[in-house]
Amino acid sequence: MLSITNHYLKYFLNLLITYISIGILHSNALISDEIKLGTVHDFPPYSFKKEGQTLSGIDIEVVSEVFKQLNMAYSIQSFPVQRAQYLVQKEKLDGMLTTTPYITDKLSNTVWRSHSLYRATVSIFIHQKNKPALNQRLSYPKFCFSTGFLSSTSPKAVGLTQSDFIDVRLVQRLPQLVNLLTQQQVDCVIAEDISFIYQAKLMGKADQIFLLQELVDRESFIVLHQRMTKKNPQLGHNINQVIANLQRNDFIDNTIIKYLDLPLQSWKQ
Repeated sequence: MLSITNHYLKYFLNLLITYISIGILHSNALISDEIKLGTVHDFPPYSFKKEGQTLSGIDIEVVSEVFKQLNMAYSIQSFPVQRAQYLVQKEKLDGMLTTTPYITDKLSNTVWRSHSLYRATVSIFIHQKNKPALNQRLSYPKFCFSTGFLSSTSPKAVGLTQSDFIDVRLVQRLPQLVNLLTQQQVDCVIAEDISFIYQAKLMGKADQIFLLQELVDRESFIVLHQRMTKKNPQLGHNINQVIANLQRNDFIDNTIIKYLDLPLQSWKQ
């Protein structure tokens, strides 16, 4: 009787192992192909190329950790924003890491969006020498007669209009924006705070800038073409679970802090 029971027990254990193996193989088959992701081209400390052309930055480390924990093959390439958007829409890329202003209506209709990875803030900066003027308690439109913007962060992108300022100066690169303010060619600069402070530190000018006011938050997230989430309905849920775990474990916050502490890379000045 005991030998018969052992025989059936062994039979059911083997059957269970077979079913589990089939399930794992089926699950892996859904995600076995490499996921091709895009990120913003040359925007330290979020995404940039180190010596040897290796991609590095906050976004690179966070996205890499997400897909490593999912045990999924992935690759990341950097592109100008509009190029990355186009490639995702045309399914030449499976997805991208992006932020709120870059989600166009056209892109939004074709992608799944993850939960927020982190929030950055677009803020107003002034020169340290102008801090005494704050005692007059002037609102920034009355103080910021001339204002510098990065071309990708125009007044419209932060809910303002060009008519809010007498003189608006647009530049292409962050070092130019830092120089506008530290050389007092403008009264104010409006910029995403992490990247602006990071660049000012790299240039040895962080002690010359002062954050006057926060204007608007920008969320960053992973987007995937809807084809990917339809192919694997659990994928979106799994990504969001990993993001939640990384946030609970302070992985994302610690990554941001690390890049603000370490001068890893900057644009050529």
